[in-house]
Amino acid sequence: MSLEQRIAAALRSQDDGGSAITSSDLEDLIAETDKAAAASAAEADAMRATALDVEQEVDLAVVHSAMKRASIAAQRLRAAMPRLWARFDQITSQEAAAK
Repeated sequence: MSLEQRIAAALRSQDDGGSAITSSDLEDLIAETDKAAAASAAEADAMRATALDVEQEVDLAVVHSAMKRASIAAQRLRAAMPRLWARFDQITSQEAAAK
């Protein structure tokens, strides 16, 4: 499964009443999501720098497309973070209550 599919599954599991995901799993997923968002943002910045470098011959349409794709990917992952943290809080509460 892709990272976005795993994020969706982790968030969806709260809707179906299941708690198949653990706080440890979520902690790992949050860290991976944060890292992937930073990497996508860095990729967007690199594409922007390439587009602005007049010494390089580039296809601006291709570079622009890559820059937008990376930027949107970073934004989507960052937008998921508050929901992942809320799910983490919910799962840790459930785990504490179960003990």
